[in-house]
Amino acid sequence: MKHVVLTRKAVLFVLLVCLATFLANSKLAHIDNRFLNMWDLIFDMLYHPYYQLFLFLLFFLFVLSDICDDRPITLYVLLRLNKKSTWLLAKMFLIFLISTLYTLVYLCIITLISLLLYGYSIHWSPGSSNLYHGELIGHIQPVTGFILLAIRYVLSIWFLSILYLFVYASADGYRIVKAVSVTVMLLVINHLFAYRFFVSYVPFLYIHNGYLVTLRLNENGFQSAMVLNAATVSPIVLMLLVLWMRKSKLEFGGS
Repeated sequence: MKHVVLTRKAVLFVLLVCLATFLANSKLAHIDNRFLNMWDLIFDMLYHPYYQLFLFLLFFLFVLSDICDDRPITLYVLLRLNKKSTWLLAKMFLIFLISTLYTLVYLCIITLISLLLYGYSIHWSPGSSNLYHGELIGHIQPVTGFILLAIRYVLSIWFLSILYLFVYASADGYRIVKAVSVTVMLLVINHLFAYRFFVSYVPFLYIHNGYLVTLRLNENGFQSAMVLNAATVSPIVLMLLVLWMRKSKLEFGGS
């Protein structure tokens, strides 16, 4: 039954991403197609904060609930073997695998549709300066920007996933509710507070794709972007270590 639910969610996800990409393309209609290329649509999707936070990441929370919630047979085996380490390793592996595949599908759909609509190019389009990502022109090439965004998308979904597992495995009751509440709060905080607030006070909670603004604000923009990515990795590693050290006290099963 869980496989059927996951399959349906996967199909729904693909349809939503395709729909969002075509809607984003329709918003570019005010600019003549001759002055656009594939990077305008790609960056309009990947550099737009609403799509990252409230489509890409928020939808994955529904997938996480299925990954973390155990079936009765799984609980029976684990309880009999008393192997919480096995349960934890299995969850970690599944979360990293599925979240990475989910990100690749998201990136591939957007890139493929953009290629089909505009063809291939390695440069910014003449019309890019009039779009949301126009602030990046002159600071980075589109391929490099795409790679930095792809890294951010992978790290943001890993962060969200491990945070969900951390809360889910540590909570006593209402585990799904608590895990969803904390992860949604993280998304809202990233939406409400600006780049400078996170960089100044809590860079380790900053998963926003808008971190590319550092390319414009700092002389060593690429290095600053990688430092922010490293800041995102550190709490992921810390949560994994805490989970592993406390594996004997973790709860599994139930909701």
